[in-house]
Amino acid sequence: MFFQHIAVRAANREHGYGSQLIDLLLQKYKRKVIAAETDQEAVGFYRKYGFLIKSLGEKYPGVERFHCVYSV
Repeated sequence: MFFQHIAVRAANREHGYGSQLIDLLLQKYKRKVIAAETDQEAVGFYRKYGFLIKSLGEKYPGVERFHCVYSV
């Protein structure tokens, strides 16, 4: 199963909604591993949740991207 994008509006961040979305993916879809690609703005969320983070470097001019993997 592939999820293209999940997000929480800036005004609603820091309330646990993003973590609840990840928890739902793990429970409902019986996932053992979740992988995501993100930018500098969101990488802190994934790091805080417990994802392992690997820089992909400057994938686009002036934009560093990160590969984030969470394993149960």
